[in-house]
Amino acid sequence: MRITAKNSSLAISLAALLPLMESCATGPTFTQAHATEQPLRPSYARLYFYRPGHAIAVGLIGSIKVDGERAGRMISGSFFYIDKPPGIHKIVVSGGEETSIEAALVAGQTRYVRLDLLSRELPYGSYKLSPTLIDAEQGYEEIKGCRLDAKAATGSTIPVLLGQ
Repeated sequence: MRITAKNSSLAISLAALLPLMESCATGPTFTQAHATEQPLRPSYARLYFYRPGHAIAVGLIGSIKVDGERAGRMISGSFFYIDKPPGIHKIVVSGGEETSIEAALVAGQTRYVRLDLLSRELPYGSYKLSPTLIDAEQGYEEIKGCRLDAKAATGSTIPVLLGQ
């Protein structure tokens, strides 16, 4: 094959799109995955993490730690969950800049943590991910638009049970 300006620009365009292919969730929908997930043990609480899909900053991947342990990553349009014992847990998100919140968990409870995409003024309108605790009813509705990222939780597979 002869290298021309046309096929070389096509190759460059495809190479630029490859990183974005990893940053879109392609697993089962929340409804599909939720129907088959492990039931919550009575002495634990469940934390769902989700990031609604956005057309902007789709390549921004958020890294999530809970109580200093890596819990997973967030790509656009994805979700995952972890189970934790009751208590106050610190959630730290690195994605553009580090942000954190604390979540008080009660045994048998389900909480939702949405990663919001926020614009920063510098450098040049870049973005960051910020965690927000969402009430159960709203979180359950919003997460339905997300897909399970099987590599999200600790880089392996779902489900993940931390804090045992």
